[in-house]
Amino acid sequence: MADLSVRPVAPASSPTRRLIAAGIIRRLANRTISVRVTEAGVTGTIKTDRATRVAELHRLCREDYTGSADRRTQDHRDDAFLIARASEAVAAR
Repeated sequence: MADLSVRPVAPASSPTRRLIAAGIIRRLANRTISVRVTEAGVTGTIKTDRATRVAELHRLCREDYTGSADRRTQDHRDDAFLIARASEAVAAR
């Protein structure tokens, strides 16, 4: 029968060296994503160019303005509907 006992093996690197940090940097669609892992924790950033950030802010503001205008229009319709129903209810008495 073969001897299957585990033999001691020397570590691949010396014990005085250790990994301080590891990370990635990736560039996708005008964005730079960087992530760094250290003993203290994980940090990361997503950077975009200035034109992209400004365009994103404009898009968000436009969506918010359009959405609130649509809500205001719907609220006025709802108010008119409620007033009409209340008038009908009073007239029916």
